[in-house]
Amino acid sequence: MADGGSTWVICKDLLVVPVPSGLLMLTNRTTESPDPVLMARALHQPPLHGTVALYLDAGAEMSAPVQRYVSALTGPERDRLVIVPSQSAGPAGDTKTLESIADFYGVRVHAGPGLAPSPRTVSVDAEEQETAATDATAIRVLPRLQSAMRAAVHAAVDLATRGPAPSWQRLEQYLDQAPEIRPEAPQPWRIFGSESPSPAPYALGVYLARYGTPAGVVEVLRRSVAPVTSSQLYEVLGGTPARVDPDALIAGLLDAPGSAALVRPAPHGSGPERLMWLMSDDGPEPRLWWVEPPDGRGPRTDGPTMSAALADPASNDRRMAVLLDPGTRVVRVDPAGRATVASPSRSGPPAARPAAPDVPEKPLPATGQPAAPVEPIPAPAGTRYVGPVLVVDTGDSWRQRADTLTRIVHAAADAQRPVVAINVLHGLAQDSPELTALRTVLVRYQRLGARPVVVATSSSNAYTAVRAQFRPITVEARTDGLEQRWQVTDPAGVVHATASGLAPALFAAADTVPVTADDRGLPPVLARWLAQNTWPDAEQYLRDNITDLLRPDVGEALHNLRRQEPGDREVGAYDVILGLVRAAGGVADPSAHRFAPTGPVDLTAIEPGPVLSEPLRETFAFDYLQPHAAAGVDDDAGEKRKLRKPWDDELLWLTYTGGRTRGPEEGKAWMADMAALAGALDEAGERRIVAKDGATTVRRFSHGQANATVFTAVSTVLGIDAETTRHLAAQPDPVGANPDLQGAVTQIQACQLSPIDRVAWVVRMSALEQRITADGRPELAGLLRILTETLASCP
Repeated sequence: MADGGSTWVICKDLLVVPVPSGLLMLTNRTTESPDPVLMARALHQPPLHGTVALYLDAGAEMSAPVQRYVSALTGPERDRLVIVPSQSAGPAGDTKTLESIADFYGVRVHAGPGLAPSPRTVSVDAEEQETAATDATAIRVLPRLQSAMRAAVHAAVDLATRGPAPSWQRLEQYLDQAPEIRPEAPQPWRIFGSESPSPAPYALGVYLARYGTPAGVVEVLRRSVAPVTSSQLYEVLGGTPARVDPDALIAGLLDAPGSAALVRPAPHGSGPERLMWLMSDDGPEPRLWWVEPPDGRGPRTDGPTMSAALADPASNDRRMAVLLDPGTRVVRVDPAGRATVASPSRSGPPAARPAAPDVPEKPLPATGQPAAPVEPIPAPAGTRYVGPVLVVDTGDSWRQRADTLTRIVHAAADAQRPVVAINVLHGLAQDSPELTALRTVLVRYQRLGARPVVVATSSSNAYTAVRAQFRPITVEARTDGLEQRWQVTDPAGVVHATASGLAPALFAAADTVPVTADDRGLPPVLARWLAQNTWPDAEQYLRDNITDLLRPDVGEALHNLRRQEPGDREVGAYDVILGLVRAAGGVADPSAHRFAPTGPVDLTAIEPGPVLSEPLRETFAFDYLQPHAAAGVDDDAGEKRKLRKPWDDELLWLTYTGGRTRGPEEGKAWMADMAALAGALDEAGERRIVAKDGATTVRRFSHGQANATVFTAVSTVLGIDAETTRHLAAQPDPVGANPDLQGAVTQIQACQLSPIDRVAWVVRMSALEQRITADGRPELAGLLRILTETLASCP
């Protein structure tokens, strides 16, 4: 909790004052005084057991700013809240008014013991547990949804604890008798997604009916006022959700009649949580059954709320498909209902335990060892080093959090693992410069096989997606019942340490988090070559480490990476460069001649053939990849853009001559490599778009990718064999008769080239047609002419 007496201004109409037991929220009125009784209660009430009180002054009981504030909290945080309204909310017996407040926020409301009872009121003791009305210290008015979910838990417990012993037959009885408790449709002004009933009470009922109630659980479930969550369900089971192999899961269930698995599908967006049981019956030839609680997505019905259906492992059923999703997590139980995965003890109140975390795909060592130091990587664009910390900073990312950054750097001074800090700003998008820079950093460490520590000041959906993709160790600011704390979390989501402020102990804990090495790591010399920030830096690194980079395992790893990550254009260029060095037997002499255009550029002229000869040296590739012509909207005459023409002229001649002097397959691979060089070129372009009303906008695009598209289309046509070209030359519609040619024409029709590049390509391709004709393949020249005419006719 914040220091007493401080004030938070949530908006111009709302003041929030921290008090010992929670928060006092006051509307910013200038003519009225706050409710004195509420003020006295807020200032002197000691903390309530396991809850955070939200004291609402008159005018705030149905306040949109307060509602937005509450809706921004996580589900577990909201479940800890208890609203204490002002006297103006109505007399002590005005239950309906208090129910309206509870429904408005989706939060329990406090009332004195004299409140008129209703199905949604619960008498509680000082421990926030249900008690007899005569022993009550307070009343809790439950929101409609919480009341309905609590009724489901009680129904499940009652059914599981009376009559015959738990069995498959008892489960069938539960499925027949499970009451329809889905509440009425929420009011349209409800703003957060708690309208759908949680599946946890239903799934709990299945377990209790089939396997009985673990010792000590029944009384806790009956008396608990807070909603039952999936994490508490895991506590009852005694298991931790984990990824499983679908085939092994199904085989294990069939081999153990009466066993089961609780399946939690991967969450998608803001949709409701789902839980499903996959159960093996105990017949002589066991069959698998899906037992599925409602997920809130379907219409209200008058029938049973549970459904059971035979599971066919060979079918395309949507539930079987869930098992293949890498985000699905499972808890298995044996025929006696005991979890088959090590987990926390079942004893004690489930509500007092933290949510069970996901476990990683590979087992973790039992104890952590100090992390080995990792040499810092070069700071990529959008980052900078502040002491030992690599800070994501695209300009003013930390302008309002400079003090926090100072504390991070101080606390991480002795960290052994690499530390990366990002200020997670509100509204941070997936393609924002900050997250783009963070992904680049994490990719580089991933290739080194290292897991850095990412320090994040907050969280967002976009940041969480990046974190889930790379699974670093994290030190993140979290809200714990409206109190900010920093917590160390491992890649599996298990919390290893918490503190109220940034301290060296957090990073010491992060250093000893037990994690496996990232199995996507590359040979270190290759990973550090790929981490260079500029092509001149990459060339120098190549010269300094040529012996190691020419090792067979390095070349194989780079080639595999290019195949696995076709969207990473730079990786393709690195693979081409290393192939050129290997073919030439080493790097070029630093004093050797390098391609260097001289004189003014003539768009209408082109050299008759390549200036360079084979073996092509890597120096041309490095020089080609330099941004010679990153023209912007201030280059209307195209003078900057013309500087790229001689380089593309030379690359096209090298593409043609290299492909022609090699065999069919080797030639195609060569031409693909030349197109890969063009695609890795980072030359940003801007184009003015003038609307009919005269408004002008600027559209950004990549000159390199646009040129690579044409190189790829030309290479496709050059790769068509002689027999096919002769056949197509005789066709009235050669484009429609050949999918390769049709694809090349489609690529040209995309027409993403700048006007200067388009003119240069028309001249360039016309010269190539003449050369091909002179080389004795007029039919191939005719196919290329189709591309030239298509490009020339683009609007």
